[in-house]
Amino acid sequence: MEQLGRYRVIGELGHGAMGVVFRALDPTIGREVALKTIRLGDFTNAEQRTRQRDRLFREARSAGILSHPGIVTIFDVGEQDGVAYIAMELVNGVTLEQMMAKPEALDRERAIQMLGQTAEALDYAHRKGIIHRDIKPANIMIVSETGHIKITDFGIAKITTLDQLTQAGLMVGTPNYMAPEQVQGKTVTGRADQYSLCVIAFEMMTGEKPFVADHLPPLVYKIVMEDPPPAARLNRTLGQKIEAVLRRGLSKSPDDRYASCLELVETLEEACAATPGWKTQARGATFNLPTVSTETAQPKPAPPPQPEAITLPPPRPRPEPPPEPKRRAVPVFLAVLFGLGLAGLVYYARRPIAPDIVPPPPKPPLVESPKPEKSAVIRQPEAVTPAPAPAEPPKTEPPKTEPPKTEPSQVEPAKVEPEPPKAEAPRAAPPPSRPPRTSPTSVEVPIRSEPPGAQVMLDGLPGTACNTPCTLKATTGVHNITVSRPGFRTVTREIRVEPDMYEPPVVTMVSAMGVIMLQSQPDGASIFVNDKPVPQKTPAQLNLPPGHYTIRVEKGDLKGAQTVEVRDQGFHHIAIPLTQ
Repeated sequence: MEQLGRYRVIGELGHGAMGVVFRALDPTIGREVALKTIRLGDFTNAEQRTRQRDRLFREARSAGILSHPGIVTIFDVGEQDGVAYIAMELVNGVTLEQMMAKPEALDRERAIQMLGQTAEALDYAHRKGIIHRDIKPANIMIVSETGHIKITDFGIAKITTLDQLTQAGLMVGTPNYMAPEQVQGKTVTGRADQYSLCVIAFEMMTGEKPFVADHLPPLVYKIVMEDPPPAARLNRTLGQKIEAVLRRGLSKSPDDRYASCLELVETLEEACAATPGWKTQARGATFNLPTVSTETAQPKPAPPPQPEAITLPPPRPRPEPPPEPKRRAVPVFLAVLFGLGLAGLVYYARRPIAPDIVPPPPKPPLVESPKPEKSAVIRQPEAVTPAPAPAEPPKTEPPKTEPPKTEPSQVEPAKVEPEPPKAEAPRAAPPPSRPPRTSPTSVEVPIRSEPPGAQVMLDGLPGTACNTPCTLKATTGVHNITVSRPGFRTVTREIRVEPDMYEPPVVTMVSAMGVIMLQSQPDGASIFVNDKPVPQKTPAQLNLPPGHYTIRVEKGDLKGAQTVEVRDQGFHHIAIPLTQ
């Protein structure tokens, strides 16, 4: 393509959501522009193609009134050979998507600065009544010369994003950054752009998008029905204050978000200032983190500051001790006492140990050994021989020396003392040292649910079931409660029961719900679910509880119907052709 309208095409800059972006020259004023093309020929229905072109021209002209240094200016809009084109300001730089795709994380001060500039530009457009509807890193440019940001595609996203979700066979991109009310086809305000900006902030800080899926249906379901993962779990340097700001910015209801985009960024900046040590995280960094508990992933507290070293004065030299006085001669009486003591020791050392000093032998045979000596003494008078009596003392001298020989036999058992059981005495002591067993304390646990009327069961025991609000009796410790109610998802929660310290849990239940993406050919048909009218027109998203439904659409004399079974967390895409 060499010419498009009055613009001469120089080269290709890239591919957009629904067409090609060219570098072109405006010969009228000699200015280079970026031409973004949109293929209207992809819409096979002539009525739909005409409506799309009219909306494109109207929105492009509305966006042309925006004049802000943070917004790419739109110069012109036109159509040629089934291709609509928009001439806009040519920006020399890179997109935020390209910066975030690098392996290293963004500088945290630079990240907050870019979020603030984007918020200011968005709030300016919202005051002018223009909503972007497709804020994402690929639509935020960073000017190479100045480093400032510029938002592209203002006013164009309103036309293209809804068709990305509803046009059969033409899924261009994924709505990772879109607000829940936007993917449901509801009326959007500037808080939808705020939600998208918060998704970008979440990704800058954690390296992950809050909602990710391989296909569009489960992704839309997560955006509409599920809560985002805790940011502090994905990045441990983020504290609870940053977590609270991101969670509010990603609220499902627009009324629960901040009043403006700038208020979101300013509150986030204050939370970051109150969280020392926080860091941004590169994409995919969470895959390298170790698995941690979902209950506690807090950063480790910094070690206490070490006390300053104190310089001590050099030690004083110790005075030399005075010389010892000369020893005097030992008095004579002390020498005599010492000699007498030494002689007594020698005398008692050579003297056999007295029998009464040695402990009596434990065995009875040793006590009975003196009996033969008594019998020998009784037999002596019968011999009537007085002569041998004087000779007995020399014969009895050796026996007197025999007791020392028997002493070892008597003393040896005491030396060996094979009695280790005495050392085991402490092992028998544990029974008294054990704390007395006490029966577990029973605590009454009041439980409430929102909405009330749900059945609560303790630790899976049917005998404990009651309907909320009610009270369960539980022993102190950790228990599991199961809360169920028809039409709602069953909730299982772990609770810790403690005496006098227990806070009754309030269980918030989520309705069981499935999603139907409904489309008709042509669009704009009235919708009836089981013959009940729905205040929406096709294309639309229907959130219905599980069950069987008959979906009927009507437009004038054209009608169509289809039966579908909705399952909890299921996603269905239905295209109903209208016939006579």
